[in-house]
Amino acid sequence: PARLLLAFRFLPPVECSPNWRGHWAVRLKAADEWRFVARTEIHCQMAHEKAPLPLKAPVLASVVVVIPKRKWRRMDEDNFRGRLKPCWDLLVKEGILADDRQEALKVFPISFMRAEQGDGGMMIALEGAKETP
Repeated sequence: PARLLLAFRFLPPVECSPNWRGHWAVRLKAADEWRFVARTEIHCQMAHEKAPLPLKAPVLASVVVVIPKRKWRRMDEDNFRGRLKPCWDLLVKEGILADDRQEALKVFPISFMRAEQGDGGMMIALEGAKETP
């Protein structure tokens, strides 16, 4: 099966959390700004990638979130899943995923790690279904 590892230097915006309360336009702007930066990171990483795209569904996804020491606090996995929505939308738009519906994308429990140095970030490992001959 095709495998892909993507690294992002920034976490999706807190405005995309289901518990965030604010105007919808602020949420939209924050998500759009994150997607712009993340798109650049994806293009740099995909320049030499040979995986056939889009990945064949169902795609298995593992997410590791690295949080800076100065911002470390207990993270609620369910709320963080909501923050990932701009990420899945971007991966569909860039042709890496064919679809981000539950049947097509299976996300394993999210792992959280504390970064002793630096700003943290996020890594996503994607594995497409086996190709049938």
